[in-house]
Amino acid sequence: MAVYPQRIADLIDTMADVEPRGKSVSGRSASFECGCFVEIELSFDGNICIDGRLRTNGCGYVIATSQVLISSLRGVDTKALKGFDGDEIIAKIESQIGRLDDRRNCAEICIAALHRAFEAHRADLVAEYAGESALICTCFGVDEAAIIASINENGIPTIDKVSASLMAGRGCGSCRGLVEEIIDTVR
Repeated sequence: MAVYPQRIADLIDTMADVEPRGKSVSGRSASFECGCFVEIELSFDGNICIDGRLRTNGCGYVIATSQVLISSLRGVDTKALKGFDGDEIIAKIESQIGRLDDRRNCAEICIAALHRAFEAHRADLVAEYAGESALICTCFGVDEAAIIASINENGIPTIDKVSASLMAGRGCGSCRGLVEEIIDTVR
């Protein structure tokens, strides 16, 4: 008799401990409900996620969820994720491993670890930024000069259009006020 549903067992069997390539960051989370921890390490080339790996003492649902998250990020430009919110992630996980129901906590700690890895990646990008123009959007690495150029080239008069064009303001949202100030100044 199998301990886990077949889809979960298959993902557990594919787990590999790959060495990170390129620049890597990690995020960690823990569950007070079951006592497990999850650490997701992602490797990047610029904003492109090259690969990832998992460290956990968690159950098969934690392993399977992390495997789904990591595999869905390989080769993806973080700018294309557009926030990658919790409900969207849960839907992606459930589409591959089935309904989580009473195992939702397993997915939530994996998602928290993933978000912390993205926070570490953004912090690295900000620390490495050496542009001559002020960095406005740290989530997507958009500086003031790029925003002004986009407005001048495209006649973009609203924050939503600038966000659609450059992604500035589509991550955490903390830069939206600065983008609006730049729009008002250029107008």
